[in-house]
Amino acid sequence: MEATAVVEFSGRCGGNPVVISRNLRAMGGRLVSYDPGTGVVLGTFRVGVLDPQDRERKKSLFVSSVARDVDDCRFWVKVILSAELAPLFRGKSVAKISSGAFEVLVVKLENYVYSLWSRRGAGTLRLIPVSRAPSWRPGDLAGLVRPCAELPELLDSVCKDLAELRSGST
Repeated sequence: MEATAVVEFSGRCGGNPVVISRNLRAMGGRLVSYDPGTGVVLGTFRVGVLDPQDRERKKSLFVSSVARDVDDCRFWVKVILSAELAPLFRGKSVAKISSGAFEVLVVKLENYVYSLWSRRGAGTLRLIPVSRAPSWRPGDLAGLVRPCAELPELLDSVCKDLAELRSGST
């Protein structure tokens, strides 16, 4: 099962944007933009959520060499999944929205509530952590953007949720 988290982050550059860009390249990521007037940076990188080595390496590199140089750093994440996983999520959905070619399921698992986006004919699904499961209320979207310090915890929780879903224990 393939699960790749696309992590995007932004904040005010508190260090050298060239160094931040170099550190992101070491993670297979890139600095998408830097505004010298405001000092705001926007960057992105990918993490193999179910690959323990990749997840641990990139969590550590991000916290130690990127997030420390970005003030008020915030991130958001989407997880790209293969279409074979859709049936596993359908039984866990608490809401469904369907319109034309798109379908969105709201899925509550052990650690997080997710929105699962799919488009008819597309081979991939986009899973977006919306809120921590214990504190979630219907309509609550407060958890889409989080402080960068929470990235390691979120990646570990998403990994646990996907592993439990795959094993059938949730």
